[in-house]
Amino acid sequence: MTDKLLIETAQDLKDRFLGLLDSLSTLHEVSALESCGQTEQELLANALDVLIRNQDLERCSIFVVEDHVLVNAAGLERDPKISEERDPHRSTTRFRVGEGVMGLAASTGTLQHAHDCSKDPRFKLDPAVDTTPHGCLISAPIAIKGRILAVLNAFHPQPNFFSVWHERLLVVFCNIVAHLLFNNRLFRRMEQEVQERTQQLEHSLAKTRELKQRYEELSVFDELTQIHNRRFFFPEGRAALSRATRHDHAISIMIMDLDNFKLINDTYGHLKGDEVLREAASLLQRNIREGDILARFGGDEFILALPHTNCEAAKILAERIRAGIAAIRVKHESLTISLTASIGITSREGESAETSTGLLDILIREADQALYECKRHGRNWVHVYEQDENDERTSESDSSTELSPNLH
Repeated sequence: MTDKLLIETAQDLKDRFLGLLDSLSTLHEVSALESCGQTEQELLANALDVLIRNQDLERCSIFVVEDHVLVNAAGLERDPKISEERDPHRSTTRFRVGEGVMGLAASTGTLQHAHDCSKDPRFKLDPAVDTTPHGCLISAPIAIKGRILAVLNAFHPQPNFFSVWHERLLVVFCNIVAHLLFNNRLFRRMEQEVQERTQQLEHSLAKTRELKQRYEELSVFDELTQIHNRRFFFPEGRAALSRATRHDHAISIMIMDLDNFKLINDTYGHLKGDEVLREAASLLQRNIREGDILARFGGDEFILALPHTNCEAAKILAERIRAGIAAIRVKHESLTISLTASIGITSREGESAETSTGLLDILIREADQALYECKRHGRNWVHVYEQDENDERTSESDSSTELSPNLH
């Protein structure tokens, strides 16, 4: 063997060895890519970067299959400047499955090798390229379980450059990319499903909170009059009473009952009775202060807890309310309904904290007894509870005449 032949043989072995190292590096690096935590375009671009760095290619690209159309998802040039110049064209570059070398790879599921693009009738010009390039092209399908996901295109400017070794390398490379792409899509689909489920859960929780809040509001509000009900009054009343006894403040309890309300319902109907109750509740709301506790106690009865209010102040407020009720006029067809109310009051001042347990129930019972005295004395009264109701009554009233619902 001559020295020249020996040198050529050694050089060929060296080139083959270096080519093997480059191929192994290519497969090792692409296998090490993370399939999750990045977009599909980022994943494909990283795979192409591995390929072009380790193989003597001028450019390469990956077209994904979308509804029987190949869409350019990633592309890379050996010269970064050329990559930047060509990048705006990629988003509009599309080929039909079966069209051109790449389309045949997608339709047949087999590697297509154009040894000389300028002479190969299968080659279809890329719209991003002005003239048919001289060189060779390999289009290899990226498939998993018989499903074509995309096509890899590897181009070299020298015709007949690619060998059988390149074909085998790109087949293995595409198999690895197929699994990476499949896992990436699976991960992103799961991520999207988790996000959608999370949004649905958050929406459901928001609706649940809204319904809970609505239920809580309904549970402590009287639907007819839109003021609080007795469910609200008792805990709030006990808290107010506890503060009054702890800080030695006066507190009064007032119960108001509409006179002859049953007669209104029987005479004019329950709808008109409801209107009367709403008018009464509205008047009460206009006459109380912030911090006062107003509730519909049941039927035509209303109850008020008045912190920082002694007996005399409670009587003044009660007389104002009684007069306001008497001034209400409710229209019924061509008639007018007038109202009156009876109000019972009880007060406490200077009670010690030790005696506050059960005190609210006692005060409500006392105010109710005072209200009974109003009814017994002809209605349309304000009466203050006294320890000995058998003694002479000290309560005063603007009018002792019973006022039934009148028609005017």
